[in-house]
Amino acid sequence: MLFDNIFAARRSDIIRFSDPETFRPLEFASGAKSLPLDPKNFASTQASIELPSCQIVMQRSFPRILDVTYRTDGILLVVPLEENVRVVANGMNLSSRSLLGLRGQASVKIVEPKDNLYAIVRLKPEICDRGWIEKPDVLHWLKLEPSSIENVRTSLFRIIRAAAGRPEEQMTAGVAHALQEKLLLTLYRIFLSGVPSHTDNKKGLIRYARIVAQIDEWIACNPTRAIHSEELAAICDVSIRTLGTAVFAIRGLALHHYLRLKRLWSVRTLLLGAPGGVTIKACALANGFAHLGEFSQAYKTTFGETASRTRARM
Repeated sequence: MLFDNIFAARRSDIIRFSDPETFRPLEFASGAKSLPLDPKNFASTQASIELPSCQIVMQRSFPRILDVTYRTDGILLVVPLEENVRVVANGMNLSSRSLLGLRGQASVKIVEPKDNLYAIVRLKPEICDRGWIEKPDVLHWLKLEPSSIENVRTSLFRIIRAAAGRPEEQMTAGVAHALQEKLLLTLYRIFLSGVPSHTDNKKGLIRYARIVAQIDEWIACNPTRAIHSEELAAICDVSIRTLGTAVFAIRGLALHHYLRLKRLWSVRTLLLGAPGGVTIKACALANGFAHLGEFSQAYKTTFGETASRTRARM
């Protein structure tokens, strides 16, 4: 109910997205590329709250594959706000008790198999000299005890509740400062109890991420070529089994499903942006779909509309 209240409020800092084409990533998510996994049922909402030395963005995400480089001049912390969060970041399975952190910048490959509700806490540089995240430019994570994650959520809930109760006005400076101090104290106690580990120390996952990057680069350079697992495995200098394992670990999908989804989205992008004289057939062929009947069925199954319907919305 709390989140329904703030998402329903008429505030300029609440943004609602009803389709993938209008979705825009957060300002500190550089070069973000989302591949929606359920475009027929797309919905996403962002609500932003400003405190004296930090910004809190509450987001209802959507099922997707996300490649992004997070950049910040302070610290970013990602806190799950519900118990059934499911996220894979750089091949690491993160639970509802995982807190992610970053200082500087880091490239992250994310899979969200379902919509998730979480808060991103953006700490400004003036409060980032507390030794919380020592190693810059990598993604850190902490698996918290139930009581610890609940304490963080409670602090965030207080802030969100205060914002939800003031849809037409800002919080007073005194209230905002007091809420921020309670949040910072909670974070201090968490980081005092242990040093976060970071996701770049998993050699196997680093290797898998590199394999996926090779696959993505090959597809981008060879959009019309038929895709054969044997050829991709040879290009990546791995076995077919390792190829499939790498894609599933980093992207959360079987190899064939992932490759087809990427090419279908590429067709959709062309249909929505190509000049009027370009045909659906040309867009399909340009992305390696040689059998137009199979393409048409796959497109409608994926997007819930025909390619011609998409083209008509230009």
